[in-house]
Amino acid sequence: MNIDAASIAQQFAQYDIAPFEQRYTRQLSQISQQTSAISKLKSALSTLENKMYDFTKTGSSLQQSEVKIEDDSYFDVASSGTASSANLDIFVKQLATNHQVAVSAGVADVNDKMSGGGKLDITVGGSVTTLSILDGDSDGNGETSYIEFVSYFNEVMGDQVEASLVKSGGEITMVFSSTEEGADNNFTLEGKNWQNVIDMFDGQVELVAGQDAEIHLGSENSSVVLTNGSNTFEDLIEGSSVTIKKAHETGDVATNFTVGGDIATTMASMKEFVDEYNTLLDEINSLTTTGSEDESRGILASDSSVRSIKTQLQSYLRDTFNDGSQDVSLSSLGLEIDRDGKLELDEDKFEEASSLYNIEEIFTGEAGLFNVMSDKIDTYTDFTDGSLKNKTDTLDLQRDRINDSLEKLDMKYEANYNRYLAQYTQLNMIQAQMDQTMSQFLF
Repeated sequence: MNIDAASIAQQFAQYDIAPFEQRYTRQLSQISQQTSAISKLKSALSTLENKMYDFTKTGSSLQQSEVKIEDDSYFDVASSGTASSANLDIFVKQLATNHQVAVSAGVADVNDKMSGGGKLDITVGGSVTTLSILDGDSDGNGETSYIEFVSYFNEVMGDQVEASLVKSGGEITMVFSSTEEGADNNFTLEGKNWQNVIDMFDGQVELVAGQDAEIHLGSENSSVVLTNGSNTFEDLIEGSSVTIKKAHETGDVATNFTVGGDIATTMASMKEFVDEYNTLLDEINSLTTTGSEDESRGILASDSSVRSIKTQLQSYLRDTFNDGSQDVSLSSLGLEIDRDGKLELDEDKFEEASSLYNIEEIFTGEAGLFNVMSDKIDTYTDFTDGSLKNKTDTLDLQRDRINDSLEKLDMKYEANYNRYLAQYTQLNMIQAQMDQTMSQFLF
């Protein structure tokens, strides 16, 4: 009876490589789990860093201010978290306006000829720009239409004065307007060198005189008068800008506004930081737990450098930070670490401390908690040379080496299989020969 040489060769060849294959497979599985764990850790670290960046980026702050306006139809107030407290009455005397001038074209079609020559002087702030009307001839027919001139005018002067065409009552009017508000942006238009151009611009009509914004602090008749080229008075009080929208009528009572700290919103922001920190801590604890009867061992439990991340970040939370005049511990602000390492916020203590210390400097200052903690997190998460990136690179190299070993193992399997197949095929041949010989003796 013949032996199934292929089946036996396959079994023996697989038996030869099985211990190595199982070991490599276990190692690949472990590397995959470790890579996934590091990715989760990086994600949690980045989420915490992004939350801190929300408070440290330009124009942002941890502390929030609350603005109350008696009647917001007259003005709006934009206030940063570090704005000074204020209680102020404002009387809006006048708004800043853009200078506007209308010039009648005397035609009904924007494609009609404006002029075959002439020049236009535009004076803004004492500076004169001269335009040749024919330079606007975009189709090269030797004359410039109104629509061609307006396009050419805006190409040259658009950052200071803009022109547009308006049709009313069947007649085209060119309207020129300063791009910015305020008296300093008033302009003049003067036609030259071509009679119809001179006559056209001599007939211009001023639609709106450019003027500065004007407000009175306290009341309409206050001696404290402020003017501004735009309707936004930047930093009218430290950290707060006022944008006026409507002028008061003579005899109106000035409108009051107040700026004060919004502790509830500031507290909510601080809680967001606390929650993100604790989420990170949970992730680190889960990945590095040593395990017990009821809990499996964390995939990074043997990695002391990962456990040290928690230790290093907690050291900042136990440190002191300067508020501009004194060193202040975070515990004195109501931020404390409990026995499980979690961060807790004592709201009453934080509210009281916010009136005693400059918490904005403590948390978002250049040497504040959020910036120094973000710098430390960068050493872990940096895409170029962060320590977690280096760990991932090392795991990738290990994976490559194991895959190379598996390829060699496949080659070993193939060689052993062919060897066993040849041996048992030969055995079948010998068996067949013996059977044939035996049959001769039986007969």
